[in-house]
Amino acid sequence: MNNQTYNKIFFDFDSTIIACESLDLLADIKGVGEEVRQMTKLSMDGVVALEDVFSKKMSLINPSKIDIKLILGKCKSLFVDGVESVISVLLSFDKKIFILSSNFHCIVDPIAEILHIPSKNVLANNLYFRDNNYNGMDKNSLLATARGKVQTIKQHINELDHAVMIGDSVSDSYCREVVNLFIGFGGVEKRTAVQAVSDAYVEHKNMLTILPFILSRDELQQLRIDKPKLVREIEVLITTTTTTNENS
Repeated sequence: MNNQTYNKIFFDFDSTIIACESLDLLADIKGVGEEVRQMTKLSMDGVVALEDVFSKKMSLINPSKIDIKLILGKCKSLFVDGVESVISVLLSFDKKIFILSSNFHCIVDPIAEILHIPSKNVLANNLYFRDNNYNGMDKNSLLATARGKVQTIKQHINELDHAVMIGDSVSDSYCREVVNLFIGFGGVEKRTAVQAVSDAYVEHKNMLTILPFILSRDELQQLRIDKPKLVREIEVLITTTTTTNENS
């Protein structure tokens, strides 16, 4: 059981908070899904750098504001199981929750609002429109690069913080360099390269299974008092998963 108190928790967005890659869904409705999915996989697996395909991928998708609105409707029904409860629990312990994503504010912000994550804690890219049509992205953003999440976390933590990063991709795993705990989440997409370097790796589809790694002994005990039914649910989930924590 964990005895460290963490105060800042960073979540990836696609395939971590929502059970899909939203830009791949966007590509589907634009008729370029197969090509975009291949580029997504290559960058997520670390085969190619994000900056080598991101702008090309967005130009290929060429989304309008109407397309974004349609995708948002889909994303709101695709939360990873348990993620709303996880965020609620972490907020109840006064932890600062961030969404750290190479996706775009226009997609991530409305989801963060549902989860009661402050807009100032959404760290994402900007998408530009002209007359409701796609007009490019911020190519100079740190988060448009493979190692941009590492640099972004550095800007939001100090030597007194104890930080956690949760994500599914290789670019997420790079953050292990700067956080105290990296949890690889394989509940949507399992990536062997990510599992190999994770401090803890969770394969269960339910996000509740990450809580024992994040909460301290005292916090877990308080949760047992406040929400005994939720704790029992977590215990059942853990007995039916291949969660690993080899480095702790």
